[in-house]
Amino acid sequence: KSLVSEVRKSFDVHTFIVGPKTTPDELGNAIARAKPACVVLMNNATMALVGKYELAHPGWVPPRPFFSWHPSSRTFREP
Repeated sequence: KSLVSEVRKSFDVHTFIVGPKTTPDELGNAIARAKPACVVLMNNATMALVGKYELAHPGWVPPRPFFSWHPSSRTFREP
């Protein structure tokens, strides 16, 4: 929550919680509904869901910039 709290000071933040039963389409639809200028993915499971969504929807172009956040290293990476 600290990342969201910090970023929320300057940006409108939408969150979508990914669980073990979350499907690629659910995540893709959440991204489409939010119409984000930037996406931050919080773990490898979420990255895998986005990859599956991209494979199932070849014309889909994710918002850029598109980052993954790795809390253990406290760094952002662009996939």
